[in-house]
Amino acid sequence: MEPGKELDTAKMHRVASDKFILNITFAWEHAVAITDENDAGKLVSHRFPQFSFDEKLKSHFFKYLMLDRKFKEHLELSSPGGAGRNRVLKISDMLKYEIKIPSIGEQTKIAKYLDELDHLITLHQRKYLQKKKTSLTWEQRKLGDLVGIYDGVHQTPEYQDSGIMFLSVENIATLKSEKYISKEAFERDYKVYPEKGDILMTRIGDVGTTNVVETAKKVAFYVSLALLKPNGINSYFLSNAMKTNAFQKGLRERTLVTAIPQKINKDEIGKIDIFITNNDVEQQKIGAYFSTLDHLITLHQRKCDQMKELKKYMLKKMFPQNGAKVPEIRFDGFTDDWEQRKVSEIAIEKLSNGIMNNQSDGETGVKHINVINMYDTDKIHPEKLAFSNYEEDAVKKCNVEFGDIFLTRSSLKPEGIAEANVLLNSGRFVYDDHLIRVKVNKEKYDPFFVKLNLSGNAFKRQFIVRAKTTAFTTIGQEDISECLGSFPKKEEQQQIGECFMVIDHLITLHQHKCNELREIKKYMLKNMFI
Repeated sequence: MEPGKELDTAKMHRVASDKFILNITFAWEHAVAITDENDAGKLVSHRFPQFSFDEKLKSHFFKYLMLDRKFKEHLELSSPGGAGRNRVLKISDMLKYEIKIPSIGEQTKIAKYLDELDHLITLHQRKYLQKKKTSLTWEQRKLGDLVGIYDGVHQTPEYQDSGIMFLSVENIATLKSEKYISKEAFERDYKVYPEKGDILMTRIGDVGTTNVVETAKKVAFYVSLALLKPNGINSYFLSNAMKTNAFQKGLRERTLVTAIPQKINKDEIGKIDIFITNNDVEQQKIGAYFSTLDHLITLHQRKCDQMKELKKYMLKKMFPQNGAKVPEIRFDGFTDDWEQRKVSEIAIEKLSNGIMNNQSDGETGVKHINVINMYDTDKIHPEKLAFSNYEEDAVKKCNVEFGDIFLTRSSLKPEGIAEANVLLNSGRFVYDDHLIRVKVNKEKYDPFFVKLNLSGNAFKRQFIVRAKTTAFTTIGQEDISECLGSFPKKEEQQQIGECFMVIDHLITLHQHKCNELREIKKYMLKNMFI
């Protein structure tokens, strides 16, 4: 600008808040943003167009949509090449980008959840940067300088029903076992043994998994575990430092991967480099944080496992066993005998296979129910389904509806044959040719109950008997059609189905919490250690 020349505001535009704004020259580098009240009133040139949001889309939700990799790629494709880094965006092409949006209420909840997650990330990043400022307290040491390293017994002991608990590699997650050795054998073979605050590490088969001993009781251990006795270093801090990528990389370099099973020699463990802080307070705080996190994971996993055991128990008690006409446990008001029905008798059409997967490159087409979707605990989840390309005739041929049940046609093992799951959503779906569909008569049968019944032992035994096994096990529509099971009146089916829906929901809830906590732990292991 020439000295003294006033800014020509007529060629500039004022920024408004709550707009989608971008730089048309560098949009391909993702120069995009959502404006806020701090931006309002500022001046921009014509190279910074602004876009308003309609009543169906919240700007706060779109803030996260525009971070999607596919949107970034679309911006790049919509920006033809030019000289240097200047690639001008074709706005008309950009506006062709299609997005799928939930309701306004769900958008608000999703955006709020992601905001909270961003806040936590920012918080921990600040802590990490603060830690880096004091990184002079961190140094690289040999593990052998920090711990004493000991072997367990090399021979399988003689087990008994009680005595001193005996741990091996398969017990590392809980450090609990149902195997015991005598007090005499323990005193003879163990001059050094695990004590509270020591660390056990797997070294044969599974290599490098650690856990801290929390019991004050005497414990015996096998050669598949290495005993680490810390010398003046926080056990929980060290155990988690050994889970970092840097330490695990050093571990892999010294592991005999060609051995069967793979293993690391005891003398090699102490030679591995590990980064630690010499600040005792920092060690304690990091150790306490991960100890709390691990206890929360264990708690939710235990609850999840308990609910799975409860489900297994109730499936036995709420379904007739061994030729009985009624189950052991029933809801009040139901006294009638259950009736025997073939699978073909509960279906309104002949059992059929689906069609071969014609996978879509993007998120367009028809959602395809595949074999992998049979293994969700409660039901088929449409949000997990991949898209496939099909002509309308193929979609009509499949005719997938709410309440349809699907079973796997093949399995590597006989006990895995005819895994069942149910679709409890409406929409456009097709199903794979490796699945068999049972279209349930919904006037007489509750689809979720039928899925539970088909997953039970009574049907499973028949599936295994009728299946054919060569390289792997297979079963056909006719075989499944002839299998026989017990069914009560629909009202009782519905009550049983609702009971198991609650159990499945609790299983899913605790499993999701476990997964979330494990992801947090993974992130923190990466950012709280050097």
